[in-house]
Amino acid sequence: GEDVSHVLVVPQQTVYACLDADADLSKITLSEELYQEKLTAPVAKGETVGTVLIILDGEPIGSTELVAKSAVKLSAWGGFWLTLLAIITHPVFIILALLALIVLFSPFIKKYYRLFIKPKRHKTAKTVNNKNKTKQK
Repeated sequence: GEDVSHVLVVPQQTVYACLDADADLSKITLSEELYQEKLTAPVAKGETVGTVLIILDGEPIGSTELVAKSAVKLSAWGGFWLTLLAIITHPVFIILALLALIVLFSPFIKKYYRLFIKPKRHKTAKTVNNKNKTKQK
């Protein structure tokens, strides 16, 4: 993003739970799940990016969504590279690029074929004809 390399996420809402009076609060754990391991700008303020589960003694006692605390704008260079990456990984672009390479290198392929592959086929045919003539004599 623009001038930012990370996004702070916060719970979307406060979570309340009714607990026994003798519940050991030190056993409360959080289990976070982010929908994407790496966010890509732009990110809107309040955009949902994951969930958090509150657990006590292995049992869930509440949950809420995690949201972006602030917006992150797309940087100019970041936008350029993301757009370029989207274009060059698109299947239509890949097919057109391969076709262009084939057209570009077709003269070299033809020349290689004429110099190395085609003569070998003729030599093989002549060798077979020579062996047949030798046997006939």
